[in-house]
This record gives sequence, C-alpha cells and structure tokens, in this order.
Amino acid sequence: MPSPQDDVYHYARLFGLTTLQVADNGASLIDPLTGCATIRRTFTKADAMHAVSILESIASWVLVCDAGRLVPLPKNITEWDITVIMGEFPNESETMHWEERLKSDTLVASASNDNVDKWYIDCTVAGVDKAYGAAEFASNIGIEVEDLMVIGDGWNDVPMFKVAGLPIAMGAAPTELLELAFATTHNIDHNGATLAIKKYVLDR
Repeated sequence: MPSPQDDVYHYARLFGLTTLQVADNGASLIDPLTGCATIRRTFTKADAMHAVSILESIASWVLVCDAGRLVPLPKNITEWDITVIMGEFPNESETMHWEERLKSDTLVASASNDNVDKWYIDCTVAGVDKAYGAAEFASNIGIEVEDLMVIGDGWNDVPMFKVAGLPIAMGAAPTELLELAFATTHNIDHNGATLAIKKYVLDR
C-alpha cells in the first residue's frame, strides 16, 4: 500500500523539486530524487507497541508507517521501525478527547480532519510534529524557519503555523489555524496551494 511518503516524492518530482520534503507529520525528510528518507524520527519498539495497542482499542481503524511502508493492519507490522501511527475517530469531540488522553512523555498526539470531514489522530515520537519538520527542512536548505512559507488546512498544522514566517491557511481550515494565518487561499479542490505559491512566492 502506498505510504504518505510516496505522495510526497511523487508530487515533488512532478513539480521538479530537488530539496528534501517533509513527511509523516514532521517525522521524516525525504529525498525526492531517491525516495529515501534522510532523517527519520522513530518510536522505540516498546513505545510503538503501547501506542498501537491503545489506538486499536479506541479508534475505528489504525494505520502505521513502518520502515517507510503504510501498514493498514497492525498485525502485519514487521519492522516496528515506526515514524507515525494514525487512528480514525467518528467525530471531532471524540478526536479531541483522545488527543489529550494519548499525549505523554514519549508521544505527541495531533488531531486532524481531511477534506471529506474524517477525523484522525496522528501520533509521533515526543518532540516531533510539523513545526519540528519545518525547522529540520529549513536547516537543511540553509535558511531560518521564519523565512518559510507554509500552507495548511488541519489541526496538525497549528505547530507549524506558529513557527513559520508566512503561514497560509486553506479553505475550511479550523479557526485555530485561521487565527495564526498571514493570509488564506482556496481549498485543495480549487488549487489553493498552487494559487498561494504563485501569489506569495513566484509573483513577489
């Protein structure tokens, strides 16, 4: 099954990008030319097993990114080299409840919802979120994170919006994200990211 990393370097190649790309909610930086991760922040096996066990008991379904592969059934995890663990929840209130309950000294839990209004919790190792990924990306290309433009539409983009210099929120973004945004753009179905890049990068 294709992983989120596959999407990252597919689109990077499509647009001719050669810089490292952020994946796995900030836990991985991917080289789009090779498709290989140059930086990966993974759970210990014990912490990953504990988090998977909890999510299996409370979420509608669980996905993990194990050694760069998206594994849809936890029983099929083989490497336990896990960067992100994802669980789907039935609604916003349930998601927010478990986001708080899941946070620990070893795990960051980030609520998010997609453009068809499905709710998820993404779990990464403590200290790793999209702000971490943005900072790693900036460091690798030799700029300050304050010089980055970032585009987002979900709850899990909030940490990244707090550190980037030019945060752009897409249509239907949650209020918390809109309050942090420098500007807004259309949603993903109406080429919001493309329009923002043209307006705030290419046309400046």
